[in-house]
Parts: sequence; C-alpha cells; structure tokens
Amino acid sequence: MTKTIGLAVALAMTLATGVVAQGTNALRLTLGPSSKIWIEGTSTVRKFSCSTGDFEATARPVPEPTAPLATAVHTVDVDVPVKSLSCGNGTMEEHLRKALKADANPEIRFELKSYTVGEKTAAGTDVKATGVMTIAGTPKTVEVTGVVTPTATGLRVQGETPLRMTDFGVKPPRLMFGTLKVGDAITVHYDLVLER
Repeated sequence: MTKTIGLAVALAMTLATGVVAQGTNALRLTLGPSSKIWIEGTSTVRKFSCSTGDFEATARPVPEPTAPLATAVHTVDVDVPVKSLSCGNGTMEEHLRKALKADANPEIRFELKSYTVGEKTAAGTDVKATGVMTIAGTPKTVEVTGVVTPTATGLRVQGETPLRMTDFGVKPPRLMFGTLKVGDAITVHYDLVLER
C-alpha cells in the first residue's frame, strides 16, 4: 500500500517540477526504466520492503499558453494497480491486497491539487506537492516533498515520505493468530527518472 502511495506522489511531484524546471515541454517526459519506488515498514518479526514500477500518469497543463512556469501544470492524475505491488513474499502480498481491499478498489489514485517550487540549491530544487490520495476507497489530502535535479536526458526526483496505514482506513495485517503484527507507520521512498 505504502509503496503505491509513494509512487503516485513522487510521480506527481516529478511531473509538476519538470514543467517548472524545463518549461511546458517537460510534459512529454516519460518514466525511465531505472525509476524505482519502494516502501519500508516494520513488523514484530522483521522489517519489510515492497515496490512497483507499474502505473499510469496523466498531466494536464493550464489552458493559458503564457502561464508562468511555476504554475504551468494544472493537474496530475496517477493510478497504480494494487496487484502490481511486490514484496518478494507471496503470503505478504496476499495479505497486503486483502488489507487494501483490492477486489473492490483495484487501483490507488493520486490527484495533484497544488504545488510549490522552492529555491535551487547544490542538491537540486525542493518541491512540495499537495493532492488527494485514495487508498482502499478512502480519499485523504496528503503533502509530500522531494528534490528535483536535471539529468542529461531529463529530470530526477528523489525523496521519502512517512505515512500511516490507518489514516486511509487500512488495518495493518496480522498473521499467525496475531503474533506477527505489521506496524502502522511506513516510509515511502522514491527515485524517479524522467526522460525526454
């Protein structure tokens, strides 16, 4: 679940920041094969990590062609199939899909509502994005941050965001009669490369 959250948010930030950093042509950037999103969490037994690279994103520019670059993106929608999440453990993935109510809610969706671009530094350009994340059928406004840097072929965005599963009405999985409990807190990490 968290994996998907991170992916959606990171991509939205990347697209928005790409427009600011490179102009409206940045909307033509595509996600490169080296991009990765992963979530890390804990349980009473061990730490875990899940990831996916399977998602769809749509970015729409503002109607006015003369809009300043800092506001050139009107919205970004990102959809991630829940069944694409991979944790390297079939049992864990099965419980994750059940917790996320994947049958009734097969996708996690992020809709970008606003963003701000910070100052450029040696590390890159700081970006803060706000949007509505819908997980397991529950929408919630979330805020994420990241750092964007230019590459030879486009842009790269990196960051991490802490979240809680219960904020989205998701009950952390419990296994083996409750002796294995997944922690509520997770951290979403993202390293996305956008290419022309």
